[in-house]
Amino acid sequence: MVSRGWKQVDQGKLKDAKITFEQAISAESNSGAAHFGAGYVAELNGDFSNAYREYCLARYYEPDTVNLQREVDGRLRAIGRTCD
Repeated sequence: MVSRGWKQVDQGKLKDAKITFEQAISAESNSGAAHFGAGYVAELNGDFSNAYREYCLARYYEPDTVNLQREVDGRLRAIGRTCD
C-alpha cells in the first residue's frame, strides 16, 4: 500500500496519496514508512504541523531503519523542526 502511495505522489495525485497513506496507517499503525509518506504529502500540501507529527512518528516507529531516519531528518530540516 505504501508503494502505491509513492506512485501517486510521483503522478501528482496528492489527494489520492494522502488517502492511501492514511489507509496504510490504519492497517498498520506502527509503519514508519506509511507515516513518512503521510508526512511528505502533508509537507507538499503546506500542512507543516501534520508533516512534523508524521515525520516524528516515522522516527519513533522505526528507530533502527537508517535510511528512513536519514530521510526524516532531511525533511525535518527542510521544515525547520526536530523531534528531539
